[in-house]
Amino acid sequence: MLQQSIHLGKVSQDLAQRFDADKSLTINHLIEALLQNDLKVYVSGGAVRDWLIGQNANDIDLSMSGSVEQAAEVCLNLFEPEQLTVLHDFGLVKVQGPSASVDISIIRDIDDIGESLEQSVFKPRQIIDRDYLFRDFSINCFYYDCANAQVLNPIEQAFDDLQQKRLRVIMGERKIAVDQRICIRILQFMARGYRPTERTQTLLQSRLDNDINTYPLFEKWLNIYINAQSHYFAPFCQLALQHVKDPQAAERLTAMLEKMRDTEFA
Repeated sequence: MLQQSIHLGKVSQDLAQRFDADKSLTINHLIEALLQNDLKVYVSGGAVRDWLIGQNANDIDLSMSGSVEQAAEVCLNLFEPEQLTVLHDFGLVKVQGPSASVDISIIRDIDDIGESLEQSVFKPRQIIDRDYLFRDFSINCFYYDCANAQVLNPIEQAFDDLQQKRLRVIMGERKIAVDQRICIRILQFMARGYRPTERTQTLLQSRLDNDINTYPLFEKWLNIYINAQSHYFAPFCQLALQHVKDPQAAERLTAMLEKMRDTEFA
């Protein structure tokens, strides 16, 4: 794996966030507790992308070796039970506080994917090397090794993609087949100024109509990733409607976007 430099001041600032403004427990305390239990811990995804371009991260997601049960046990020594959501099959622990929240995922492998993500059971892994195939774009597949304060980059062209604002899908084919959020994510980053590669553009064009028409949770995920307050909401709507070809899908998507606008300004 290649290593890239990172803005350590932003890292320190973001990991010093408190879960509760009235208490001293920070994200760093959580990371240290996981490390002290002989678990490998990485900040993964968008946070590392933001640090590499000198910005503070909006969300901190962790990836760790070991099992979800180990993560939950560590968390129960730090947090109240009602602050935790444990999704055993998916290998995820959500830690929620009034001021900050963190998702802790086990290191995953796409070989564990079943007929759907909901039907998949993910086994704990010790090595991070194949976890990136579970992620969407090269710009989101960086990892920050918390023990060694180093950035790991499993995709050679990822750093150049980030510098050039190039949107390259790197998700494994097995994940692409079952992940119905991918078109929303592509449009989201395009609306933020990222330019899709030819493969990314082709994937969007081949999937968008079908996902809108057949995926019952499409509107739910649309509202999770996009809202009318986003500074890129207008370009997102324009791009999405430009790429819809099927009249029924266009009608459904238009209704979803108008509902989002109406809810925001109600």
